[in-house]
Amino acid sequence: MMLRPSGGRSTLSRRTAAGIRSAIALGLAGAFGCAQAAYDCASLAAVTTADSTVTSATEVAAGTTINGNVVPAALCRVQGVARPSSDSEIKWEVWLPPTSAQWTGRMKVNGTGGYSGAIPYARLAQDIGDGFVTAGSNMGHDGGESAAWTLGHPEKVKDWGLRAHYSVGTAAKALASAYFGMPVKHSYFEGCSNGGRQAMMVAQNYPEMFDGIVSGVAASF
Repeated sequence: MMLRPSGGRSTLSRRTAAGIRSAIALGLAGAFGCAQAAYDCASLAAVTTADSTVTSATEVAAGTTINGNVVPAALCRVQGVARPSSDSEIKWEVWLPPTSAQWTGRMKVNGTGGYSGAIPYARLAQDIGDGFVTAGSNMGHDGGESAAWTLGHPEKVKDWGLRAHYSVGTAAKALASAYFGMPVKHSYFEGCSNGGRQAMMVAQNYPEMFDGIVSGVAASF
């Protein structure tokens, strides 16, 4: 599957958006032999996009604690990394309900606050309990509120500023389609503070990726 992130473009044209949808469909058909084929959790380790690879795909039981958060429902936990540039290392996770019957058909990508480089596990735990395919990333770096990681790393700044969400959203849609044998029906983005700024940037740069965007207390953008 070859899906190209838009980089610095301010908008996606309708033609580009249509191309993304076609690429997802064709890529899944080629990778899995049939666009309707559904795969078990472990098989998702073979799913790739233009800039992402899966590093782990495991089943998780309800009640398991992940990074201090108790997950309220069973799930398929997929971990991966996106590298849209040679200096990128966007660590992401996509959590999927264990069966199509437990999935609402919805997907949500979650933003992060401040300079924090950490996957928003609390949001993922809440979303999986509500029947979402849910995703988040470290926005391209590991660390807290220090901005020292930005020095000499302009590509990492681009990942944190916006690009990570394109990579994560693309991976989440591909994984959901592969796992359930059907595309995401409705996709959403939610973020607060810097996550609110991310939401506004997503709306401007990738308007076709999400059906709904929640921007809370958005920082300047």
